[in-house]
Amino acid sequence: MELSGSVTCISRSGLFMCSDFLDELGSMVALNLQLPTESEPVRLAGRVVRVETRSTTSGMGIQFTDLSWRCRLSITRFVEEDHSPSLS
Repeated sequence: MELSGSVTCISRSGLFMCSDFLDELGSMVALNLQLPTESEPVRLAGRVVRVETRSTTSGMGIQFTDLSWRCRLSITRFVEEDHSPSLS
């Protein structure tokens, strides 16, 4: 099954994806994640570790599993460049 959603939070170990369709807790998923810093989507695998059903935000917390070196580097670069606190 293919679905789309928006990522609202990402870290080196996982992400939270808002979506109308929710997999069951513990489900294994495959994701194509388009990072703004990459020209091609990053393909990765994960496990659903949290499911939230709220009227304003329904989505899934997905923990990354078996990331390739390229995927890990792309995600780390994105997190560090775009989400690090600014130093004054």
